[in-house]
Amino acid sequence: MKKVVVYAFAAALAGLSVPAFATRIATVDVKKVFDAYSGTQAAKDALKKKVDEEKSSLEKEKDSLEKEASTLQGKKSVLTDAKFKEEAEALQVKERDLQEKFQKVTDKLQKEEAEQTAEIVDLIKEAASRVAKREKYDLVFEASNLLYGGDEITASVIEEVNKK
Repeated sequence: MKKVVVYAFAAALAGLSVPAFATRIATVDVKKVFDAYSGTQAAKDALKKKVDEEKSSLEKEKDSLEKEASTLQGKKSVLTDAKFKEEAEALQVKERDLQEKFQKVTDKLQKEEAEQTAEIVDLIKEAASRVAKREKYDLVFEASNLLYGGDEITASVIEEVNKK
């Protein structure tokens, strides 16, 4: 009987001491940090510049092809059917090549954007980790993944990520 009372008392003490070792939880709004990070706008600007340069180059090629097509249509009455067909097919090959080039450029730019986004998210994770260690948080969740509880540390993470 004494053993049961001792075990019950020990269990009660263990239950009382749990709050002393409670886990500290924090939340971070990653989108807010991403938007407030100074490097995000710089990356967007650099990518926009590349997009504009590529677009300009492709537009020039497109205009050139349209001019060739217009010229070919103007010559249609003086060319033989075989010669017109040959030049029209050559023009179609150029158009397909331009479409392929456009797709490759688009894919390259999308990949570059994804890589830049991933790098920025990694910086945000590192900043959140430093803030959590400094402020002694055990767990940090993205704000949208935690329904209730936790301290909001987004502002601290924004300050930390912008230090670099």
